[in-house]
Amino acid sequence: MGHIGGTQGSGEPAAHDRRAFLRALGLGAAGVSLGGLGVAPGGAGADGSTGADGDAAAGGAAGTTVAPRPYDPAKPYWEQGNFAPVTTEETVTDLEVSGTIPPELSGLFVRNGSNPPGGTSLHWFLGDGMIHGVRLRRGKASWYRNRYVRTPLAEAQKDLLEFGGVPGRENNQSNVSLVHHAGKLLSLGEVGWPFELSTRDLSTVGAWGFDGRLGETMTAHPKVDPATGRLHFFGYEFLRPALTYYAADAEGRIDVVSPIAVDVATMVHDFAITERDAVFWIGPVVFGADVSNPNPTIPFHWDPEGPCRVGVMPLDGRGDDIRWFDIPPCFVFHGLNAHRDGDDVVLRLHRLDQAFGPPGDPLPPHPTDRRAGPASGRGDGYPASACAAANMGAPS
Repeated sequence: MGHIGGTQGSGEPAAHDRRAFLRALGLGAAGVSLGGLGVAPGGAGADGSTGADGDAAAGGAAGTTVAPRPYDPAKPYWEQGNFAPVTTEETVTDLEVSGTIPPELSGLFVRNGSNPPGGTSLHWFLGDGMIHGVRLRRGKASWYRNRYVRTPLAEAQKDLLEFGGVPGRENNQSNVSLVHHAGKLLSLGEVGWPFELSTRDLSTVGAWGFDGRLGETMTAHPKVDPATGRLHFFGYEFLRPALTYYAADAEGRIDVVSPIAVDVATMVHDFAITERDAVFWIGPVVFGADVSNPNPTIPFHWDPEGPCRVGVMPLDGRGDDIRWFDIPPCFVFHGLNAHRDGDDVVLRLHRLDQAFGPPGDPLPPHPTDRRAGPASGRGDGYPASACAAANMGAPS
């Protein structure tokens, strides 16, 4: 595999250890390629185009190596180094490649990330979504583009807190991840509707509500079942306890809408699926500001008395059938995998002792295998090396 050269939009290389931070959130090298990054494969691109029509005339000069700037502890980590916002939208064609790109690897390689256009934001989560993409075609990198997701917030040049109103539907910054399903490339945020993007030039097509079947919100980490092509996802709301599980067929039509009863409005960032189960985890990050936090204006905080549970329900099933298992207080942003081991469901995830609390973020993660037996009423966490030691009962 070769290395694709070119200049960063900011012209500055990483100074802070971005990889260490992504590991803390459960987004290591594999996790990034599956979550924050997406691949729209196919010899002619995901939309059937070759990429030629979308190519703008722009330079293809390779960048030069620049010494990294020292990390400044007086500035937020998301405003410097490799997290620093990119200030311009660019198009570069005929990218220089060091080594070779296999000619079979054709398609569009894309990533999404928070990028406040003014260079500063109250938190990393509050920047506008910016999509970066590289078109690969028959052994060549034919173009690079970066484009803002044109949400109403981006057009108003306001973040989620400044914009006002309840987060949901089009009212979100679409800045977390992407998924390609049923011929659509979708940009995703924490809450709200996804935004469809053009695979020809990364321009924003518009908000996508699944033809009226999607409720107020959809989270950023849907799962595509490789055996069926079905898309599984969920949404939660900020101002009331509401969690809804959805599934869409391979053509993108939602055919499962299943509310799940929860007692408290908490942040539920990710979930997992096996071939038989949908698995949710809830940690005690609740909504409302806390003056003891390093970022006291952020509208969520750690509540040590809040709920901490793992729930297992049938894939494509009813939320009423979910079984909850209480676990010790912790928080999980991202899961890495889930599978069945006999009667048990095994989760592989990155566990944090807490999040959005007085210690700040990120805290060191604990790679954990969590095993649950749906009939036992128990869920336990084990070090990865001890995963096989537990047997928690038969499924209900």
